[in-house]
This record gives sequence, C-alpha cells and structure tokens, in this order.
Amino acid sequence: MSYADQLRDPRWQKRRLEVLERANWTCERCSDTENTLHVHHGYYERGLAPWEYPHETLYCLCETCHEVVQVQLREIHRRLGQLQPEQVETLLGYLRGATVRDHAPVEATSLNIAFGLERYWGLLADTWTAAETSQFLQSMVGKSFSAEDLERMSDSAFMDNRHGLRLGESQADGVEVMP
Repeated sequence: MSYADQLRDPRWQKRRLEVLERANWTCERCSDTENTLHVHHGYYERGLAPWEYPHETLYCLCETCHEVVQVQLREIHRRLGQLQPEQVETLLGYLRGATVRDHAPVEATSLNIAFGLERYWGLLADTWTAAETSQFLQSMVGKSFSAEDLERMSDSAFMDNRHGLRLGESQADGVEVMP
C-alpha cells in the first residue's frame, strides 16, 4: 500500500482525528485555529504505518508550523551527519535525559551517554574537581535512571553548589551520588 493510500486508510483517519481533538483543533506550536491543520509525525520509522506511532509522537500543527518543523528536522539530520561518533553518543545521552519523563528509565550505557545525561539535568556541582567529575560520570555508566532519580541527583548537585559541600558528603534521598 502506498503512503498516499495509507493516509486514506480509516485507521489513520481515526488516529488523525484523535490527535486533532486532543489538541482542541489548535496548532500546538503557535496556537493558530484558523489555518489548515496537519498531524505531524515526530519521527518516521521504516515499516510503521502512519497510525502505528505512539500518540505522544504525533502533533497537531498548522500548515506554516508544519513546514517550519520539517525544515528544522532536515537541518538537524544534516548536522547530525557532521558530528563525530562520540558527539552523536553524547547528544543521545542529552536526548535520553530530555525524554526520560515520558518513557521508561534510561541507561547510561557509556561515558558519553552519561555526560549527555549530565548536561541535560545539570548533575555536576560547580565545586567539583576534574577528578571528582570524571569519577561521578564513570559511576553512572551501566546504571539506569528514572526521572525521579535524575531530579534527586540534580537537586543534590544544586545543594552541593549552594552549600559548598564536596562530592560524597551528601546523598539525595537514597540515590547515591557516587558508588
């Protein structure tokens, strides 16, 4: 079935209406209610039909905003192609940190992923030395973190900054800052 045929499929038409109704027939980017509305897929994956994507990855956008977002996504894709592999891995960690609230816990599978998670959540205390920072990031590798874990760790880093505490002197509600 062609993509055009899939967009005429009753399963897509039903999903499309659900997205438009969820957004109250309003562009989720600019709040426009007058112009033509589109349902934007946050990503595409080979083999998935338009109606098979999770609800949280479908957005109601006006025609203008849809075009703007498409241009931005093309730029992101081009820029990703210019990154070194370790930079892509760090960016993946950042993105995992940004989306952990909506999904299952995320795992820091490498030092670069841990660094990306730290960059998003601001887990490092300003008072830490380079050795303490390195030790902290290495302690994250191989562990999974929920949004609540990362929030507690972030609060701990804030408190360490505010009160001048050193790494290892404080723990956040049972989440160890270091092994």
